[in-house]
Amino acid sequence: MMSRLRNESGQWTLVGLMVAIAVGFVILFVVLLPRLTPGERAVKEGLVKPKEGQTVIGASLDKAKETSCSSSLRQIRMAIDYYKAENGQPPPTLQDLKMPTSGSFYTCPATGQPYRYDPSTGTVSCSTPGHGGF
Repeated sequence: MMSRLRNESGQWTLVGLMVAIAVGFVILFVVLLPRLTPGERAVKEGLVKPKEGQTVIGASLDKAKETSCSSSLRQIRMAIDYYKAENGQPPPTLQDLKMPTSGSFYTCPATGQPYRYDPSTGTVSCSTPGHGGF
């Protein structure tokens, strides 16, 4: 086998070098894979709570969407406070905030539903169960 990886002058061939690099990546992948995927430890520590029939990875994705939603709500709330400080009243619509983001920023990442906004009080909330409002 080694004779195929090296040529007559003892130097590595291109194919031999590629095989050696691929084997190195496979070994790293096998060693690091258990550390990259959330397992029973994440469940025991309460980081994720899988629902009936749901995998830990699925629960982790749901938790990530919930965290993204609450982060968006927090940022929108701060923008509403800045708008209110400048203009003396809350904005009529969320689009009046003129935030430098796309339109998908104003929707929940879990369901795609737009956030509810009450212009009289300046509160914004998410209609997805389990997601909070500010």
